[in-house]
Amino acid sequence: MTRPATKSGYFRRCLPCNRAGHAPRPLLVCPGLTFENEPRFGMLGMYGFLLEEYTLFAVQRRPGMPAGYSLRDMANDYATVIRTVYPQKGLRMWLA
Repeated sequence: MTRPATKSGYFRRCLPCNRAGHAPRPLLVCPGLTFENEPRFGMLGMYGFLLEEYTLFAVQRRPGMPAGYSLRDMANDYATVIRTVYPQKGLRMWLA
């Protein structure tokens, strides 16, 4: 399988993000078991078979969370991403 071309960067609230594909339907992947808090090349490679139907987004937790940063704060970060990727109801995929 060929590796999908990805774009890397940070979502509005400073969450590391990778994006692959240009299909009309978004698919959000939230991997929870990484030590790095930065966009990672190749993170979406295993989902390449979905690129004909979906634009893939992989989003990780915020880097450098300040002392006192709560689970609620982290949930708000992800909620912002979900509202951006899915302005209307759609398919969601979570991996943790």
